[in-house]
Amino acid sequence: MSADPGELAAYRDRRIKASEEEIAAHLQGNWQEDLLYLAQMDDRSQGADLPKEKRKTRLRKKKGNTPGFDLRQELFRITGKDLTQIDGVDVMTATTILSEVGWT
Repeated sequence: MSADPGELAAYRDRRIKASEEEIAAHLQGNWQEDLLYLAQMDDRSQGADLPKEKRKTRLRKKKGNTPGFDLRQELFRITGKDLTQIDGVDVMTATTILSEVGWT
């Protein structure tokens, strides 16, 4: 599916009173480069494979505020380490730490 606001607005339900133009205007993104940093960060994994998670408590899917992509893989790619192997550190905790202190 496209991320084009005009194309997405065409899928609006006929019961919606707003026009396609109004919907498309509200779908315009405000993408700031510093917020799109994951794709821009260097690959420090040096081609290594992410270790498989073997702990049963970590294999269960968590509900709630989970990202829609494999954030653990991305963190491994940009750091070269699997930070989730640290007891008490899950993907969201590792992401928060990296966003606050950075990775050099």
